[in-house]
Amino acid sequence: EIMPSLVGSEMCIRDSLSRLAILYPSNATGKTMSEIFHQRAAALGARIIRKSSYPSDATDFGRQIRALGGMTDQEVERVREANERRGKKSTQIPNIPFEGLFIPDVAAQAALIIPGLGFYNIRGIHLLGISGWNSNEIIALAKKEVEGAYFVGGYSQLSPTARRARFARDFQRAFSELPSKISALSYDSMRFLLAGIRKSGNNRTALRKLLSKNQGFDGVTGNFRIDSTGAARRNLPIMTINNGTVSYTHLTLPTILLV
Repeated sequence: EIMPSLVGSEMCIRDSLSRLAILYPSNATGKTMSEIFHQRAAALGARIIRKSSYPSDATDFGRQIRALGGMTDQEVERVREANERRGKKSTQIPNIPFEGLFIPDVAAQAALIIPGLGFYNIRGIHLLGISGWNSNEIIALAKKEVEGAYFVGGYSQLSPTARRARFARDFQRAFSELPSKISALSYDSMRFLLAGIRKSGNNRTALRKLLSKNQGFDGVTGNFRIDSTGAARRNLPIMTINNGTVSYTHLTLPTILLV
């Protein structure tokens, strides 16, 4: 599975986002992604200003969005009136202290959260998502509220090559459907392993050393290598939502896939 938290760190570089927030599900996956994002952002010099979590089966996110600094229209008006009585200069209310918000959850759940941000007057920030946002589902559910969000693309967004075209054609002939991301990853994994077996002479120890030292294997899912932890590292495109459609940003992101 893609470690999508890294898309947020890439956007920190691209858009000079130095102040970030995280709104994440309180399950194991959400906590892991939140922590990875926090570490990567800090390594790039960004600060996590606020964090808030919610139960993974939640449908109401008001308390969590308030914890990020959100306020209803009525609350905004009360604060404005109180400021006027005290003679305070008018400022932006609410004063949202972060520039980007990372939400590591699936499209259906994110689509429930995102409209609530506007309701609580959190606007003008960059939304950072995960690979699960890479579908038309989140656009259909959240509509214009998700415009401009960033997330990691997948196999289907890789630029076309003769090898990918040939793989897709042969797969469709064999199974009467186009290959999925899992199908493409499985194909590459098997080719990578078989190539290693041929070179290692069917010796397990030699095979392990060979695979771990591999610095580049050109597969249908792109060029990848195995790092010291056993994870495959590759580049994937960063996508955005532009005028209601998923679009390329013409950037790629060094991404980790656990295999």
